[in-house]
Amino acid sequence: MKKKTGLILLILVLVFSNTMPAMAASASYTAASKAYKTYMSKRSVNGSKIVDVDKNGIPELLMKCKYNGYWYYTLCTYNKSTRKVVVLKRVSFGKDYPACFQYNTSKKQVYFNQESTGGMIETVFKVNGTKVSKVISFRSMRNYPGFTYTYQVNGKKVSYNTWSKKRTSTLKGFKNHI
Repeated sequence: MKKKTGLILLILVLVFSNTMPAMAASASYTAASKAYKTYMSKRSVNGSKIVDVDKNGIPELLMKCKYNGYWYYTLCTYNKSTRKVVVLKRVSFGKDYPACFQYNTSKKQVYFNQESTGGMIETVFKVNGTKVSKVISFRSMRNYPGFTYTYQVNGKKVSYNTWSKKRTSTLKGFKNHI
């Protein structure tokens, strides 16, 4: 009888100790989602995604929104103690060019691209809680008056093949969201 009671208590302890972090993470996710929806309702948003990029239990908000007449990618997180949305990164992508953002939760990274008639800049950022750092940038620039292009990785001029291989390997596993 004592063995059965001890076994039942052990099972209960294991079940509840394993579900507590999930419940806490779920509460954080719900609070952040609610704050993000309120935040977005006050802005001109054209695409968004709530996803826990850095896997810390607090999801990030990735969105395209208008700010001072220009479109921006905005990466936000939620501060549990102040219950406020915090902007981590804002990157302009021009007036109305089609654009997308991507994310990769296994690498804890987000990707933003900026396009114009003169070329494109693509930047990958690493998300770590309330900190964001640039990982790599790719640039393709159109040389006027012709249609030749110059390619750069982190500001260094490279061949198209080098640029393409590095870009493809870097963006492998990213999920697209417009």
